[in-house]
Amino acid sequence: MNQSILPESFEENTIRHMLPGDVGYTVPWAMWADTDRCLWINGKYSVDSTPGGTVCMFIKRTEDGVIVYQNTIGTHRYSPVEQPGFVGGADPLPVALR
Repeated sequence: MNQSILPESFEENTIRHMLPGDVGYTVPWAMWADTDRCLWINGKYSVDSTPGGTVCMFIKRTEDGVIVYQNTIGTHRYSPVEQPGFVGGADPLPVALR
């Protein structure tokens, strides 16, 4: 058997891999608040170029984090947590709300 190599077209686009200035959409639960009420986003989450379904939160990558446009979060709400419970862990990036 010849093992296949992951085609680039199958590779997931993630928030961490966005370049400064890139924009996209992700799910609201990619973001969380820590016990100091600081907002973070999980860089491991996928990002799409267009919204659809639950992929509605508009973001913009910056040099040092991510801008989240508050009017795109919808009715999603957050409770401060000591440790976010993401399957596969988190790759935290600081969030600025706009």
